[in-house]
Amino acid sequence: MEIVNFFPTQIFKDIVNENMKNDLLKLCNDYTSKTQTNLLHIDNFPSTLANTELSYPVNTDPTVKMVFEYLYEIADNFASQRQQFVDKDSFRPYGFFSDMKKGAHLRKHTHKDCRFSGIIYLEVGDNVPQLLFHDPRPHVQFEPSNYGGKYIESIKPENGMILMWDSWLTHELMHKENDQPRKVFSFNL
Repeated sequence: MEIVNFFPTQIFKDIVNENMKNDLLKLCNDYTSKTQTNLLHIDNFPSTLANTELSYPVNTDPTVKMVFEYLYEIADNFASQRQQFVDKDSFRPYGFFSDMKKGAHLRKHTHKDCRFSGIIYLEVGDNVPQLLFHDPRPHVQFEPSNYGGKYIESIKPENGMILMWDSWLTHELMHKENDQPRKVFSFNL
């Protein structure tokens, strides 16, 4: 487990166990092969996000429910290390699978109606886009830093990697230029 300092916040980073990753990958392959929905209406990005036929089965699947129990523990640990309180009863967990294809991208966005957002990388090939995080502080758009800080940070995906961050942290993916796999389970708590 690692806590990565980015801007005025932190990101939780770890590797999930191989069985959990493999179980989720099987579900990802199954569900994304059934969907006609593209992630946020981006071409070449099959996803169960906002798919009325698949969202409920995904989020009530026993494996996904088990993963959410694991994520609750991480969220509690992550928050307590930052001396924050987490009311688990206020969580409304939601997860979705996606399979990024060549030519897809994901514009800058945040996640609303949740406390934490995150991702578990299930299958990642070489040279797939890194997850980019943007400094949310408004002054960075207008004033150069005297401290040599960056305004964009990136994390290179790895098989089995889990990341969790505050849901208000802006992030994006650049265009995918190859046919290497990038299959993930994304979640909100």
